[in-house]
Amino acid sequence: TVNTKKTVIIPTLEGDTSIRPLLDNSSWEEVKLAEEATYLGIRVGHNLLVKDIYAKAFTKFGKRMTHLMAYRKFTSRSKRILYFNSLALPIFSRIKLVSE
Repeated sequence: TVNTKKTVIIPTLEGDTSIRPLLDNSSWEEVKLAEEATYLGIRVGHNLLVKDIYAKAFTKFGKRMTHLMAYRKFTSRSKRILYFNSLALPIFSRIKLVSE
């Protein structure tokens, strides 16, 4: 079952609203039309820049790095690399997997 309250349709042609009357005359009248939306935490749509897509991930990455840097003096280089590879870097790999 489609959750029509959360569903957003992004037309393939920018500014195309011709589908709106079809939705209004169906059981999907709650579905929204938009130029951009968030899918699995990633911005999708028209006229988005790479910085728009990665903005949330960069913010989250910065917070994690701040936490990891607080323990820098107390951990070995190998542990810091392990923490970076397992806690910070995967934030960006998830975006790459979803966008492929």
